[in-house]
Amino acid sequence: MKISYCPTMAPYAEKIAKKFKNVELFPSSSAAEVLYMLRENAIDGALIGRVAHKREIDDRTKSYRLKEGNTLVYRQKAGISFDQLKQIEVYTYLEDENIKDIKDAFKNVVHFSSLQECLKDGLSTPVLINWKDYKDEFELLIPMDMKGKIPYFRAPVLYYKDEDLINQEILETMKKIIND
Repeated sequence: MKISYCPTMAPYAEKIAKKFKNVELFPSSSAAEVLYMLRENAIDGALIGRVAHKREIDDRTKSYRLKEGNTLVYRQKAGISFDQLKQIEVYTYLEDENIKDIKDAFKNVVHFSSLQECLKDGLSTPVLINWKDYKDEFELLIPMDMKGKIPYFRAPVLYYKDEDLINQEILETMKKIIND
């Protein structure tokens, strides 16, 4: 089984490869490159730290979220220094309990009762969301430091096509490995 992964997913890919001896890992420079390799059938699985845009995958592609997490969305795709987060206000609908590990990174966190309410200003203010609520029209605001993208804002998703090769049992085992 050939799995390619983007740089932020290296620790997860290595955990998977230790458990599955038949996994061959192929590091890649970006999520877009990994998804391209899957579209071209050069690999069996694409492990990336975000949700793929519809234009990046075809109709036969399936996805499986290996770990839950949160991310920042904004009106346009952009990077931001992790230190700069202290200077910005963000909106969220997430409970304090679900963001306790990151809440202090921001200047101010404004809570709303729903994602819809958070979006009322057209994403002119960044919104902290759960990955399960990500929509294709959203763009990411990507916090980074000297090492690259901040792992907190990434969540591993495996994209694949062959359900016989990558079946539900394998997916659940991968999820367990990553979450242990």
